[in-house]
Amino acid sequence: MKHLFLFLFFGFTYPLLAQQFSKDFWHKGEIYTFSGQTIEGDIMYDLEKQSVQLRLQNGTIQSLSSQKLEAFQFFDALEARQRIFYTLPYSENNNYSKPMFFELLSEGKVNLLTREFIRQRSVPDMFYGGWMRTVYSIEYAFFVLSDEKVTAFDGEKQSLKELMKNKWTEIENFMKEKRLGTQKRSELIQLFNFYNSLF
Repeated sequence: MKHLFLFLFFGFTYPLLAQQFSKDFWHKGEIYTFSGQTIEGDIMYDLEKQSVQLRLQNGTIQSLSSQKLEAFQFFDALEARQRIFYTLPYSENNNYSKPMFFELLSEGKVNLLTREFIRQRSVPDMFYGGWMRTVYSIEYAFFVLSDEKVTAFDGEKQSLKELMKNKWTEIENFMKEKRLGTQKRSELIQLFNFYNSLF
């Protein structure tokens, strides 16, 4: 994991109710500290605050920040999949870098990572005379880890070509065969998994 390219798509959202977000539930999993400890328990995470709560078998709850955790993983029953997060240094808006949690989506020659955000907006409700109602949605920022540097990525096909230029013929054929774009998380996972399988 060396170089981060930022993928950020604000237009692609999933409307959800607040109580449906994974971050609001406890998940069975384990954490890995920078001091070398592995601790099992129930995990509740907050990516915006860069914190994880760990509930032990005796009911004790510990709160740990990204400065203390190297990684954590858990089984997400809502999404029916195993999820793993790593702490990596990242500089936002050209400021100093700080440790942040990133979820690993594809691992290999180039690692695909993501961070999720909860967005709130008001929309007219046509069923109640046009009154405004609050809608919550998940949005994703995607990153690629390579060469120890963080660089923004616009998600355009040309930019992806530059990133994967050493295998672009194979990637382009795969995209045509599977009818893939670069705007959805599921599409990016397929593309990066295929790219990494070529090495």
